[in-house]
Amino acid sequence: MDFASLMSKEISKAKAPASATAE
Repeated sequence: MDFASLMSKEISKAKAPASATAE
């Protein structure tokens, strides 16, 4: 898995329900 892609996905999720985002 590409770490950069993972970060982008987490950032996108953070813009939505932040409660769904993990550390």
